[in-house]
Amino acid sequence: CDARCLNDLGVALSSAGVSSSAVSAWRSAVELFDAYERRGVMPAPEAAAARLNLALALSYEDEYEQAVDLLVRAQQVAEVAEGVTDKVKGDIANLLVFCRRRCNG
Repeated sequence: CDARCLNDLGVALSSAGVSSSAVSAWRSAVELFDAYERRGVMPAPEAAAARLNLALALSYEDEYEQAVDLLVRAQQVAEVAEGVTDKVKGDIANLLVFCRRRCNG
């Protein structure tokens, strides 16, 4: 299973109400996307989406600092990956603002 499949698996698990397994799938997807980039592979749109999905799940657990780190990187990926939709970019930006506010109290 590649990183895109793991991202999709996380979405399916989240929809089924198995949030801890979804988080694990998204963490694995992010790790694989990072490994791809270290080997010179251009980031895929799914790399930004996986970070967004994981950050959203972590925000539900009040893990705002981790979510901010993921979202900052998701924005960077979204700028260079071809095919990232404006909706995903907007969702990343909006969640980042929310999580930063929660971090700063």
